[in-house]
Amino acid sequence: PVPTDKPAALPETDLASRIEAEVPAEVDEEFKSAAQEAYGKSRGWTNEFNKYGGEYGLPENLLIAVAMAESGGRPGVGSSKGARGLMQFMPATARGRGLIVTDPASKDPALDERLDPTKSIKAAAWKLSRDLKKVDGDIAAALMHYNWGAGNYRKWLKDPNRKMPEETRMYITRVRYAMLIAAQARQKKAQQ
Repeated sequence: PVPTDKPAALPETDLASRIEAEVPAEVDEEFKSAAQEAYGKSRGWTNEFNKYGGEYGLPENLLIAVAMAESGGRPGVGSSKGARGLMQFMPATARGRGLIVTDPASKDPALDERLDPTKSIKAAAWKLSRDLKKVDGDIAAALMHYNWGAGNYRKWLKDPNRKMPEETRMYITRVRYAMLIAAQARQKKAQQ
């Protein structure tokens, strides 16, 4: 049998309720104050976000919002845990998508393809599309996959007492907020 990430006895409405019970309604002030700048930096890849978001059937603004929350729109950044690039891929995840990964000291996108915004966006679109399919289109659950990993998500589903880490809770809220920022900017541009 093919393993699924769906809970055996947890109806979808309960899944959504459980996620909402853990995820803060308001974005943190640090991200709120940085969101417009992150949007401005991420906009440089609007064509790629639109192309791959459409190709993989993603909700509008999801890819740019993930870039805003992950890297602040900066393709050359890395995390202390080893994630790198605009979409902040960990080495194993990036290699699983066929991206070349180098040692952390390399800042050359030709050597570490996580630093190549186009390749990173395409890989993120594929991953988010796959994650959304696994969770019947629940964006928050797919973001848990993206940020916390599918294995942790499955453990969380099985244990009603297990809580998401603070980072993941805030991540979901930040991506939601970033999607609103991007939607407002698109609406404003369309009205001009």
